[in-house]
Amino acid sequence: MRMRLQRWSFDVSYRKETQQIIADTLSRAPLPLLSTANLSGEHIFRVELETMALDNSGISSVTLENLWAQTALDLVLQKLSLLIMTGWPTAKTSVDPLVPLYFTFKDELSLADGIVYKGLQAVIPTLMRPAMLNKIHKTHFGAGSCSRRAKVSLIWPGMTSDIKNISACHVLCAQYVSQVPREPMLSHDIPDHPWSLVSHDILMWEGKWHLVTTCHYSDWVEFDILPNTLTATLVEFTKPHFARFGIPDRLVTDNGPQFISNEYTQFVDEYGFEHVTSSPYW
Repeated sequence: MRMRLQRWSFDVSYRKETQQIIADTLSRAPLPLLSTANLSGEHIFRVELETMALDNSGISSVTLENLWAQTALDLVLQKLSLLIMTGWPTAKTSVDPLVPLYFTFKDELSLADGIVYKGLQAVIPTLMRPAMLNKIHKTHFGAGSCSRRAKVSLIWPGMTSDIKNISACHVLCAQYVSQVPREPMLSHDIPDHPWSLVSHDILMWEGKWHLVTTCHYSDWVEFDILPNTLTATLVEFTKPHFARFGIPDRLVTDNGPQFISNEYTQFVDEYGFEHVTSSPYW
């Protein structure tokens, strides 16, 4: 983005939130699939919401059935479901005493197939929380890692505190947590101009190999679909980037076999840039 914007000279001005124009309905992201059925906008939204919530939540079908049954028995979630369907009061003081903790994110709550969701996170009933805590802590990866994994699909008020408490009370976790020191993050120096420091990496995405090229100055990213991961193929896809943006001063890669081969070394010597390899897995 920086490289594209360098051709213009402009000033950035601050505007208060109250002066921002609210986006209208037509500017929102459309549905991925259009339907020819005579459905109302509300019906289409509910179908899309249910598909997102049930298909992308990462919760097994057995857990979903148990979640549905326990939600029907949970007094708090039943009152919460009623508020979602009928509407929330304008003031927090007017909310039922059992559900004030949900008032701050009331606009994010929805109801699909008898299960309450906050976005794509299923709200866990009270009786299911001990069992879910045991599943979350089963990996023993620490409170931070367990919380990040759990927040992908689950939520309840105080969930982060509950995960920290169960991690702190576990004998093995409490014993070895101090033996894993935190390592400081080591960052590359920010270069002085675009395309001075560039990184290369290979990744698999949607069943295809991709070559990712990143400029450390502007965060410009180039993606190339690779037919294979041979060194000759990488060199073939790298040369057009150097022709468009110039030969970098330094190119950073990992120690993959493509980047430490004799053929790649010849390419580095021919174009005259510095090739730096990182430590394995870092």
